[in-house]
Amino acid sequence: MRFEAVLMVAIVSVTAQAMSLEHSWLSTVNSAPSDSGLGIFDGTNTTIEKHPYLVAIWLEGNFRCAGTIINNNWVMSLAACFFGYKPSDITVVAVSTDGKTGSTFGVKTLFFHPKFSVSEDYNYVCIQLNSTLKWSKKIKPVKLPKKAPKVNTNMVVAGWGKDVWDASDASDLVLRQGMMKWVSVSVCKAIYQIEWTSRMACVYNKGKTTLCVDDFGDPFVYKGVFYGQFAAGTMNNPCSAESDPLLLANIVPVTGWIKKVTSKKEQDY
Repeated sequence: MRFEAVLMVAIVSVTAQAMSLEHSWLSTVNSAPSDSGLGIFDGTNTTIEKHPYLVAIWLEGNFRCAGTIINNNWVMSLAACFFGYKPSDITVVAVSTDGKTGSTFGVKTLFFHPKFSVSEDYNYVCIQLNSTLKWSKKIKPVKLPKKAPKVNTNMVVAGWGKDVWDASDASDLVLRQGMMKWVSVSVCKAIYQIEWTSRMACVYNKGKTTLCVDDFGDPFVYKGVFYGQFAAGTMNNPCSAESDPLLLANIVPVTGWIKKVTSKKEQDY
């Protein structure tokens, strides 16, 4: 089958019910959620100027997930965030520290990875905007990885997630940042009782930075290169200093696919 045909199969024309993100808080450890509140990224606020590749993606008027700018027509996020929805249901907000005010874009097309099937594997969607992004200090693309990072590389992560598990709405989005280490997958394999694949990666910053509700899709970046996006956590004291390591959708194995879908130029690759 030609690649173009595969992409057409992957366009969001599904009629099945939308996938819930609740599955991404995996109940592999039977422990009640904690509201002790680490503060999403150890409490460090930031601005869009420091993370110009970051966009807020809204679904039917509600904040849904973070996205990452690939080039001037495409952003990337988790397939789980938007599976089952139409492009017209989605709005992308760029150039925005508060996640709400800024440059707003409609969506032309959604390309899910053709092997995604409502699981943690192949959890990628490329989102084509209906107009072109214009580069500035507040809006720039990331680079895609050519190889895996070294274990214990410090990654920066940023997003608009909550401080505590039981926060109820997105009326006061706050952009925060933090550092987490890209650790050996063996750390996560011991916790996440799922079939592990190369499309998954593991990050941890024990007792410090963790992610919380509304952080799905948050990009992990090192020296301007996009290595992963937050895909799952456990129910073992989420959003607290006692949180478990986090599972990412690993960008490294699908760099070629992203490049084909988005026509990303080699100098940005």
